[in-house]
Amino acid sequence: MSGALRWIMRFGGVSPGAAAYLSLRYLGFRHFERIEKLLPSSGRILDLGCGHGLLAILAAAGGGGREVIGIDLLERRLAVGREVARRHGVMNVRFERRDIEDPPAGSFDAIVVADVLFYRSVPAQRDLLEVLSARLAPGGRLLIKEQVQEPAWKARLVAMQEWLVVGLKVALGGSSQWSRMAPSGIHLWREESLDETLRSLGLKPTIERLDQWSWLSHRLFIAAAAPPPHPR
Repeated sequence: MSGALRWIMRFGGVSPGAAAYLSLRYLGFRHFERIEKLLPSSGRILDLGCGHGLLAILAAAGGGGREVIGIDLLERRLAVGREVARRHGVMNVRFERRDIEDPPAGSFDAIVVADVLFYRSVPAQRDLLEVLSARLAPGGRLLIKEQVQEPAWKARLVAMQEWLVVGLKVALGGSSQWSRMAPSGIHLWREESLDETLRSLGLKPTIERLDQWSWLSHRLFIAAAAPPPHPR
């Protein structure tokens, strides 16, 4: 059993609903451990739009030298993550209720953005990427797990899925926060365009396809900041 699945089962002890949601998400994306292994073994790590905190807890449990901060607007989800971490002794993670456009102060050795960028317009995404690139410590990594426009049939399924999921949450929960998080549908990048944007910010990206067994167009952009200068 993967580490992510073990943690999803632990979420079930706190919130069966959260565990059910995370299980469904895992069906569509099973590469949480891949992202975790790309994180530095120590240092400050930010999980932007962390939801219930599965990835943040997985990262914190995977390296005691990591200081992990997860931010999200939905306090109910954050409360679940806090309780799971508390029950299982994961002390090097904390959760804060914040908008993704208002990340915590300071620099980070890694920043993870997983399936949240596309809720904002492309210009707003560019602005946020500029802020995040400036928050990377020398040699840090910006890890973006996102859907892209290619292939077109998968992009259409992404749009349909998110329209249904977000619309249902807003309708059933009456949540103005969900409306704020996804104010105008979703906005997918072309893979090449996001790569070019990251390079324009002084980052050096590589791209991994993670959609081989998925109906969605998963890509992982691993964008490295320039290393610190060598002392003379």
